[in-house]
Amino acid sequence: MSSEGYDYYPKNYSTDMGAAWEVIRKMKSKGLSFTLGEASEKSGSAILGEANLGEQMCNFHIVAKNIFIHVFRETMPEAICLAALIAVLTQGEE
Repeated sequence: MSSEGYDYYPKNYSTDMGAAWEVIRKMKSKGLSFTLGEASEKSGSAILGEANLGEQMCNFHIVAKNIFIHVFRETMPEAICLAALIAVLTQGEE
């Protein structure tokens, strides 16, 4: 697909880890800190029923509001994108 001489290919942020890293960079530029991980018995997330064992996890911390957003999904790009969406909505931004 071409528009005015430019090729346009939408990025698959929720399925492509490379594109998901762009989401991480954007959230960091907004001042949010983050961690990535996996649900495990050691973290307590699987034991407490927050997630299934082995699910991918993304946490964003909105420092100004002292809010932690924890998201578990089957894949890391999904976890990153959903956590970022919740963080943006929580901040009241566009």
